[in-house]
Amino acid sequence: AVECAVPCLALCAAPDAGAGAAADGAAQPAPSSSSNRAADVYDSFADMFTVLTAAGAAPIVEIFGAALPGLYSASASDPRLLRVVTALAGHPAVARQFCGVSLRYLTDERLPDLAAPASDAGRLAASWYAAVLSSLPKAAGAEMSLLPVLAPLVNGALALLAGARDKAGGLDLLLALFRALAACKSDAVHALFGGGGPGAPPLLPPALATLRALLDGPADAATRAAALECALSLPARLSDMLAVLPRLMAPLADALAGPPALASLGLRTLEYWVDSLNPEFLEPALAPVGPALHAALWAHLRPHPYPLGPKALALLGKLGGRGRRYLRTPPLLACRPNPEHGLRLILTFAPATSFLVPLDRCLALARAHLAPAPAG
Repeated sequence: AVECAVPCLALCAAPDAGAGAAADGAAQPAPSSSSNRAADVYDSFADMFTVLTAAGAAPIVEIFGAALPGLYSASASDPRLLRVVTALAGHPAVARQFCGVSLRYLTDERLPDLAAPASDAGRLAASWYAAVLSSLPKAAGAEMSLLPVLAPLVNGALALLAGARDKAGGLDLLLALFRALAACKSDAVHALFGGGGPGAPPLLPPALATLRALLDGPADAATRAAALECALSLPARLSDMLAVLPRLMAPLADALAGPPALASLGLRTLEYWVDSLNPEFLEPALAPVGPALHAALWAHLRPHPYPLGPKALALLGKLGGRGRRYLRTPPLLACRPNPEHGLRLILTFAPATSFLVPLDRCLALARAHLAPAPAG
């Protein structure tokens, strides 16, 4: 049974005892070789289940269905067990079944632990979610394991954002989920998120409403950046997002004016909308944030090696003449005082004496003496 094998893993992965080595004068094993041995032990343990499943011995659901709580508890004292979780979640033969049973257990039993992400229980739950969700793109079809748990998983994360004092747990969960779905590009999951299913309402409206409430309220920079990325990464089909597209324009403008990672996401999102939507539909949605959005695009027009300049220039070209209406508002430019001297000459006299001559001051002095005195 898995419960019996888990304690043996730590013993097998432990470095050799030094008693025998001290007796015969042999050197102790190097730390690197011990760590490699431990990794091999845990990887071999995961490979054993993939082989058994492929041979038809027993489905992975039956093997880990009852043993998952024990494996989860053991990983609190032995974090190396997460190697087993990552290996099974990313193996093509067992990924869909293992991810399904793991996500069901985490969502049913461990999701409330994320309300306190700084606690030991919160960190352990976040580590498991990250290990499983980050492995979904590695195996084809593994994202289909999300279909039965997508609604309770997203609703639970939204409840954490609405009620928990620390929002990091819910935001990190949504970020891991949305990034995995963006890499998987699953039409079935996107359709369920944006359009709902039999007896299940769509998840897109409540998710966007919760993220907008978080963005409209007081939030620190890290929380705001995570909420902006979630808002621009909502895993829904474009046809399902048309109704809420105007509510995404303010987060888009904020992302374009944000740090480089957020600005890059904003540029990709805006380019996708410009390429996919009819201008007559997109232009009214962009109008409320038009000045801020174009100001953010112009701010990225910087020379090489700035990486976002070409993309921003291409987007301004795709928007065409529609951006000219926002040129009526002059941009806010930084005002810098003139330097002390505008134009200076270096005069050198033999043998080597040199000094600076400020020509602008000389011209001002000559003009003051040659100009006619004011009348009266």
